[in-house]
Amino acid sequence: MDDEILFDIPEVWEWSRIGSLIEIERGGSPRPIKDMSPSRQMASIG
Repeated sequence: MDDEILFDIPEVWEWSRIGSLIEIERGGSPRPIKDMSPSRQMASIG
């Protein structure tokens, strides 16, 4: 990994590959919230 480091980071940080931090899984889209009124839905969009 040392040959892939493009810039310096603070000493308290650590370089890591994203695959060692998270696990990506396939999934579906979130379901809409049915109990929200239309005005609250618009407020959450904008």
